[in-house]
Amino acid sequence: MSHGRISIWPVLLALVVLGSEAGCGAVLAQNAPTLGVPRRGRIVTGEQDSAIADQTNPASYTQTSGPTLGLPHKSRLTTKTGQEDSPNALVAGSYASLTRPDQAAPRTQWSGSSPATVVSRAALAPDVVRGAVDENYLSGTPSPPSASAWRGGLAASWDWLQRSVHDSGLGQYCEWFHIKTTFESDRAFDEFISPVTNPFFFEDPRALTELRPVFILQNTPKANPLFAGGNIEMFALQARLALNERLSIVMPKLGFIAFQPDAPSPLGDEIGFAEIILGPKLTFWRDDKSNILAAFGVNFEIAAGGGEVFQSTGSGSVVPYLTFGKELLDNLHFLGAIGYRAAFDSDRSDSFFLSLHADYEFYRVIYPFLEVNWFHYTSGGKGLVANFEGGDLFNFGSTGAAGEDIVTLGVGGRVKILGDHLQAGAAFEFPLTKGKDILDWRLTLDLIWRY
Repeated sequence: MSHGRISIWPVLLALVVLGSEAGCGAVLAQNAPTLGVPRRGRIVTGEQDSAIADQTNPASYTQTSGPTLGLPHKSRLTTKTGQEDSPNALVAGSYASLTRPDQAAPRTQWSGSSPATVVSRAALAPDVVRGAVDENYLSGTPSPPSASAWRGGLAASWDWLQRSVHDSGLGQYCEWFHIKTTFESDRAFDEFISPVTNPFFFEDPRALTELRPVFILQNTPKANPLFAGGNIEMFALQARLALNERLSIVMPKLGFIAFQPDAPSPLGDEIGFAEIILGPKLTFWRDDKSNILAAFGVNFEIAAGGGEVFQSTGSGSVVPYLTFGKELLDNLHFLGAIGYRAAFDSDRSDSFFLSLHADYEFYRVIYPFLEVNWFHYTSGGKGLVANFEGGDLFNFGSTGAAGEDIVTLGVGGRVKILGDHLQAGAAFEFPLTKGKDILDWRLTLDLIWRY
């Protein structure tokens, strides 16, 4: 072009560039999704600000061209129409609809001006993964105690004991000895049951935490010069505490004993505190695949009972013992114990004992069993001039007890009332030998409350 004449080509080029930028901006503005912002429990967009003042009128909310993303409020989602959908519902926008992976995306219909909003039924009710969201946590509701916190009715006591051990600073020593501060019983051998007869010396080989009240009613022979056919009653509370799956503390005897002899006995009716028996036990063999286990323990008989009921003879005894268990054929179980009662002084008698148990399991609830007990006295004492002894109830320290034997047979059963946490047992026992000592027959009842 010649000088003095204005060129229009640069102007036209500038107009074309400006027009292109404006068109792209309009397209982006039209297609941009709008992210909802929660206000007062509702999900609104930038165009819905004017409708916040009147939330009771759903019609006041304006339609946006982009998708609105719902945010959860108390486990519910609020859509852009102002109405609450079902729990865990999702709202699909105009450009994106949520579907399950195995379903095809829903078809959209073009209205001519703006894309239609599509809400998929599958998107409104997606699969819910149980446990992924804690509804109580989202709603602010306190959660109740879990079922696992209940351990046979003794959970509160064991929790208190666990906290006490931790707060006392003994936790580090528990770690050194691999002691569990939960004190839970060994659960790997729940198909076994504990014996009923000879309750103070026939120990279960498992490491257990339990309380077990025991009641014994024993009738004495008419020929016995001390009781002459009268009755003896024993009320005992046994307690056991499992420090881990191998080490435990047992207290098989704590309670009262009473008797009512018949004439012409030189004794009268008496009741008094019984001897205390307690000690440690170590389950040194524990094979849960072969269902066999064995334990070694040492109990101490503390002669701290009443003299009027023959519970304070001498200084006491030490009782080392072995106990074992084995399962056969999935339903048949054997238990056994062997031990020796060695007196601390010459006032008490020394004796050897052997106990055997066999039971058969029905539906893991009912366990009929047979039990055999043998007491053999190796030496007598100086406490009583007599030729008989007191079995597991007394240590008379009889001068003529050496060489005495008594074998008994017990027939009974155990029922698991609430699984392994609550069990009841009963046995009727009678002597098989001619020498009866102070046993004509005996009824033993117990109730196990196990943790």
